[in-house]
Amino acid sequence: MKDVAFGDVLKKLPLSLYYFAVGLAVGEVAGLLLYNINRAAYEYLLNLWSQRIFWGAPIFGVRNWFILNNLIAMFLIVAATVIMMVLIFKRRKYQNRRFALFEKHHPKITLLSLYMVPIGALIVNGFSLSFFLTYGLLKLGFQVFTTSVLLTLPHGINEILGLLFATSLGLNYLDVLSPYIVRKQRAQAMRIGKKLLYSQTTFFVFVFIVILIIFSGFIEGNLTLQLLE
Repeated sequence: MKDVAFGDVLKKLPLSLYYFAVGLAVGEVAGLLLYNINRAAYEYLLNLWSQRIFWGAPIFGVRNWFILNNLIAMFLIVAATVIMMVLIFKRRKYQNRRFALFEKHHPKITLLSLYMVPIGALIVNGFSLSFFLTYGLLKLGFQVFTTSVLLTLPHGINEILGLLFATSLGLNYLDVLSPYIVRKQRAQAMRIGKKLLYSQTTFFVFVFIVILIIFSGFIEGNLTLQLLE
């Protein structure tokens, strides 16, 4: 098994940034179209998104909630690929026979679904950010848009960087696991996947992400909200 080194994670950052840029572009196009087609629906979606972001704030406090929410999201990006793989391979042993036969003969479909976890997380986050900022530009003008970007920038850079590192690590996992999945070596893939989760590189990357998220949450829960007020 090829070990995943920190340098391997760094090499995947440009690819992760590309997927994030795709999400930004799609979010901008969707925002432009929806603003002109159905502005009320646009505002309704933004309201739902805002409620999701802040729903835990009354319980944990704004700063603590931002930190907790971002940490959970990053952990899921890092670990979800391996967890999903384990669940898929275990499912075939005792549940849906049709699913088991399909998965057995089409391992590349399983592999593709696993790749969609880190890639999808990046695209969705890029889409959400661009979708929100596009509304600010169209509704409130360039000056307010610039202000929104400046308000988002201090904590947003750290969150995006943490997201890029988490996705790059997840993509490296799949690079290691994909030959075993394609060759239908399920037991070995699960064993290696668990080993990757407990590897030194995973520990260092996750600690780095935790530091970024805590710092970002502190900025978002203090400086950014004070500026908004």
